[in-house]
Amino acid sequence: MGLFGSKKEVPLILVGLLLYPCGLFGKGTYVEYSTFRQWVNLVSEVESLEVCGLTAAAHSLWAVKQLRVPRTTFLQFDFSGTGRKDWIVQLHQAKSSRPCDYVLIVDKDKGKWIRAFFREIRPDKAERWTLLWNSHRRAIGIDIGKHRRRTAPAEMSWSEGKRWSKPGFVVEDAFIDSWIEWNKEKQHYEYKSSSGEWWEIEQ
Repeated sequence: MGLFGSKKEVPLILVGLLLYPCGLFGKGTYVEYSTFRQWVNLVSEVESLEVCGLTAAAHSLWAVKQLRVPRTTFLQFDFSGTGRKDWIVQLHQAKSSRPCDYVLIVDKDKGKWIRAFFREIRPDKAERWTLLWNSHRRAIGIDIGKHRRRTAPAEMSWSEGKRWSKPGFVVEDAFIDSWIEWNKEKQHYEYKSSSGEWWEIEQ
């Protein structure tokens, strides 16, 4: 499944699209500019918000229907485990020098978009970040690009006519010190942090 609607759109949509299993993306259609405006109206306390990775010129073309932005630009999944599909929108403030500034999570109820989570993301030791979904702990990590690779060779042996084997592996981990997860008791998303831990990057 392609990440972009057409080859012409590839240079405009660059942020946060590489570290997710394909099941986290929507299929086939496009997001209207009016929908984007509904999203940013949910966070009216912050002005001049844009989609991360889309230039101001691209937003202008989008607004007059000369550019189509595919649904695959935004992550859509049951991140909360409640059965509903939430959308993650990564936002950049026009006057900011950083490529991405905020995470907005929205869901649609009875035809109306509802704000489920909104927070400025400012890692201590990085200007750039992306999001990393961990299905085992059902959490969205803030990945600042600090990675490591773990490998092990395949093993095979025979003993008394019996064969034993162990497959090899190559795994890449990301260092995560903050993340977003659903609180089942309070029924909302929360932002959490720790001294840091390694999360496997799922394929």
